[in-house]
Amino acid sequence: MVSGNSLRWDIADRMTRMKNFGLITFLLLLVCSCVSHQPGDFASQSGDLGAFIVESAANCGGHPSTNTVPVVETDWRCRPDAHGTAIRLIGDRLSDVQSILKPAFGQPDASLGSKPLSPCSPRGRSDEWYSHKQLGISIYIWGDKEETEVIILRGKP
Repeated sequence: MVSGNSLRWDIADRMTRMKNFGLITFLLLLVCSCVSHQPGDFASQSGDLGAFIVESAANCGGHPSTNTVPVVETDWRCRPDAHGTAIRLIGDRLSDVQSILKPAFGQPDASLGSKPLSPCSPRGRSDEWYSHKQLGISIYIWGDKEETEVIILRGKP
């Protein structure tokens, strides 16, 4: 026969193992997601970032109102895939990216689900996005003093 104390310890032991399993699973998922975004996954490029962003957006189904955007000569890393393109720049390049997006796509329209540039974290990171509803594709930009990223996602087929 099992005593009350023994049963309590057995249940507590099982609960501890379940919590540990959950924590280990979470950590493994976190590590795996970080590993898939290592700089080695991105190809280095340089040249006119403005032309590259407009071309990438058009390749994803976007329709820029103009191809005449400021020339921003710089280096970047990018990773295209079936869902779109991710572009990473070193340093705070949000104003450069905005100077490209505004003439090509206009201002983010909050009534269409887009979001103008605003701070999004206590570390000084800011973000902005253009919704699929506004552009037919989604464009998300974020950055801080260390890096800037542009993510262009394909429109729905």
